[in-house]
Amino acid sequence: MKDIQFTVESNEKKAPGVWRMRFICAESFGPVLGGQFLHLEIPNRPDMPLRRPFCIYQYDRRSVTIVYAAVGAGTEAMTDIRPGQTVKCLLPLGNGFDFKVILGGAENPRAQKDKKRVALVGGGLGAAPLLPVIGEYPAAEFHAYLGFANAAVAAVFTEDFQNAARNADLKINLFTDDGSAGVKGFPTAALDRDIGNGLRFDAILTCGPHPLMKAVRGIAVKYDIDAFMSGENRMACGAGACLTCTCAVRGADGAEHNLRACVDGPVFDLTRIAFN
Repeated sequence: MKDIQFTVESNEKKAPGVWRMRFICAESFGPVLGGQFLHLEIPNRPDMPLRRPFCIYQYDRRSVTIVYAAVGAGTEAMTDIRPGQTVKCLLPLGNGFDFKVILGGAENPRAQKDKKRVALVGGGLGAAPLLPVIGEYPAAEFHAYLGFANAAVAAVFTEDFQNAARNADLKINLFTDDGSAGVKGFPTAALDRDIGNGLRFDAILTCGPHPLMKAVRGIAVKYDIDAFMSGENRMACGAGACLTCTCAVRGADGAEHNLRACVDGPVFDLTRIAFN
């Protein structure tokens, strides 16, 4: 990981309360995996010394794009950042969607099984960490099940997923709560139906609200499919010292252990997560 100074190229409101920021730098960084995150320092705000974590939505060797919701003082302050300003980001942090690492490598025979068909289940801004995975596993067939509140939020992501489908084996299933885009309903119901009708997956990747991820976990257990989640826990230090981002994870012995999302995650084996 590196602490890098970026220049903001754009910071635009894309839907009510949802913004997209792209920044570039002179030096290369990486490698990066979908599911990893960065820690952003809010410029010119000494009253906000803590950095803010954001999943990496898009990247190349010298640019990063994030999508964020303006929901608190820090993210509201970010909406005032203008093109040409500089920001510092520490990245990449945490683990990503590396199947062999998450499953324990050679210690787990399931980790050696190729993930040839993968379901991506995203809810709202939880779609963001799933997009990079598509380009990182070029041999895989992906089926995206994306759910949003309405067409305005869906539009923040759909073009990028459609662009990814031009260069990868990707099928997109779009859902909205109000039926204003795609199909009215929930992505998890469609996933359960498709698997029940014979569409088999080697892995399911998910990110979004807890109810969505709990539903995905139930589906994964029901059909005995490896499943992985990217957590959206609140983080302060991003380095594992403050313990504000701990989450309960069941070990092989069935006992719950508190792990830190920032360094032990944010990607975990979904079937071991102990949701409240």
